[in-house]
Order: sequence, then structure tokens, then C-alpha cells
Amino acid sequence: GSPLVLSAISTPPAPPSPPRTLTALPSELDQTIVNTFSDSMHVIALVTIGGVYQTSGLLGAYVGADLRGVTGPLATKIPNLPGFPYAGFTPYSFLVYGREDEEFTFTFQSDHGALFAVLPSDLGEAVTFVKDFDAGSYLSPLILTAVASPSAPPMPPPAPCIPLTVDMAETYFPAETSWSIDDGEFQGGNDCSAYTTCSDIVCLVPGPHAIVLKDSHGDGWGGATVTIMDGERVILEPQTIDASNNMRTVDFNVTVDLAPRAPPTPINPPPPPATYLEYFSTPMSWTDADAFCVQWGNQAGTPGHLVSIHSAFENLRVLALCLGDCWIGLNDIAIEGTWVWSDDSALVYNSWNPGCPSGQSTDGAFMYASTLAGAYQAGNWADVIVSSSTVMP
Repeated sequence: GSPLVLSAISTPPAPPSPPRTLTALPSELDQTIVNTFSDSMHVIALVTIGGVYQTSGLLGAYVGADLRGVTGPLATKIPNLPGFPYAGFTPYSFLVYGREDEEFTFTFQSDHGALFAVLPSDLGEAVTFVKDFDAGSYLSPLILTAVASPSAPPMPPPAPCIPLTVDMAETYFPAETSWSIDDGEFQGGNDCSAYTTCSDIVCLVPGPHAIVLKDSHGDGWGGATVTIMDGERVILEPQTIDASNNMRTVDFNVTVDLAPRAPPTPINPPPPPATYLEYFSTPMSWTDADAFCVQWGNQAGTPGHLVSIHSAFENLRVLALCLGDCWIGLNDIAIEGTWVWSDDSALVYNSWNPGCPSGQSTDGAFMYASTLAGAYQAGNWADVIVSSSTVMP
């Protein structure tokens, strides 16, 4: 099929208005919706992003006001593409669903330079774009437009894989130890702490695989071991490197467990359905902002409050609307240390920035809309004392 048409706009148009009904994201984050969309649509693009920095990244793909894709970390290697030096790295990526000839836009927001590629669903053509330090910054998000190829076939389903746990039991020098599976497709081990066991999740298709154990100092692992588990079933018995070696390769085989498994117990009740999100850019105090939302809802004939967030999906959706740090409905105004949503919905999810909440009295929460290395991350929450002098959208 013909390649994607890609254009960049230095001064972006106004972002599309949010839909008035909740549009669940047809992405790997919600397989049910993917199945629903696949009845009438197919994958028109695979968007991948890779680079030295990952900040707020690609927030989503739109056809008009409909959200058709969202950033999610998938175990997908970047293929070898001309001018794209990150082949083999696991990128942030997502699928875009649509119909033939539909034009879609996607936003890229980051505080640092990055490089990404857009691939049509047949993976036969690629367009790359190198973002500099001026275009596409958070304050001036880069809007890119692509048109699906009319002849692009549906994306074939990924090969089924089995989620396994790689347990690394560390002893003296965890910084010296590491492991990798299948030529580096999965790796870990060197981010553990001494005298602890850390776990990583890998997803492997049934069949033969190999894990490489490494010691950067060359004197073995000193008793550290790595084990691969499928739930309670052992896939690979504990393995180590003796003091005379710095590397060891161990072959193992992944088989399908035919024993029936009990369905997982839900951790939290399902979140209440969101209906409509509206962003107001006028800075107000937390109290005035919530009162304004209530008044606005009364005029619109629907309950209104500062936004409540009940899942990572909803957090991404709110972040996509915030053009700067913005209030959310979480607060401990009534009882210090007891955080509740202003619309009285259940608190089943949080995205606090490290060190938050701070423990100050009568706090309202807000969302960071950008990232500052070592301080805060876009989409994380922080708290601030509610007062008339603290204002934001």
C-alpha cells in the first residue's frame, strides 16, 4: 500500500473538543474495546516512540474528536528502519484503529528531544521525524497528521505468549549482576537491592528460549540466583554463575500449563462511568474551581465537580486535556489525611508524585502537566494548601 502522509505544524491548531460521551480507548489497554472496534475498523497504523528521554510522550491519536489510540508500554521491538538508530529497543507504542482513508492526528508532548517512527499496519513503509528542542515542547505540542493507506490490511494478531516471572535473589553486589532473555528482548537483574528478591514480568511464546547470566566484575554471582516461574509452576530452576566465570547461557523450554486456572480476584471495584470532561483555562482557587464546576453542571443539566480519576486510563485522558498544571477533585479538607473526591466517588486509584501527599493541612490536589527530571512527572499528583492565593486551571 501507499505510505503514510506525515506533516508537522509548528503552530498547532486548537486541540479537538473532547467527546461528550466516554470514548474507551481502542488500544492494548482495553482488549474488550479492541474487539468491539475490530468489527467495523482495522488497524491503520502502529505508532512507536523511542529515545533517550521518555516524558509525557505521545498522548493519543484522534479521528476528529474520537480517541482511537493511546500510549502504552508494549513489549514490541523497533524494527530496523533507515535513519532510525533505536532498532531492537522496546518503545512506547500503540495501535490506531480506523477506516480506509481516514485522517488521524496524534499529539507529541515532551520536554526533551526524541525520535519516533510511524508505521502503516503492513509495516512496509515508515516515516521518521527527529524532534528538536524547540518544536514539540510541552508548551507548544507538536501536532502530526497521517492518512491511512487504503490498501493497508488489518494488523495480524500478536503471537500468544505466556506471562512469566523472573525472580532474582540478590546477595552482595547486585549492581554487578544482570540477565537477558532471547538476545536482549527482555533484561533485568541489575536494579535489585542487596539481600532482597526482585521480580520482572516477561511474556514468552511456548517453545525453546535462552537466558544469559552476566557478572560485570567477572567473579561470579556470589550466591545470587535467578528463577523463572509460571505462577506456582517452575519453568527454570534457580541458576547462578560460579566464581570462575563472568557469563553463562542456560537454555530452557516454555510449555503450556493445561491445568485450569482460577480467575483473578478483582483488586478494586470497577470505576464509575465518566461521561464528560471539560477543561477551563481560567485560574481559580481549588474551592472556587469546584464550586464553578458544580454551577456549570447545574446549568448543563448534569452533575458537575472537579474531575475524579479512577484508573490509569482516566489519568491519561485528563492529562491529555491539561495545558498546564490543573486541579483535580481530590482533597482532605474535611478530615486531615483522609483523601476523598469532591463528587463522593470511591477512591480506588492514585498517581501521587513521590513524597506526596505532603501532610499539610486542608489540601487540594492537582496534576502535573509536564515533567522536571528528578522532581515530578507529567500525570503525577501533588497537594497544596487550599487558599485564595493558590490558583490554577
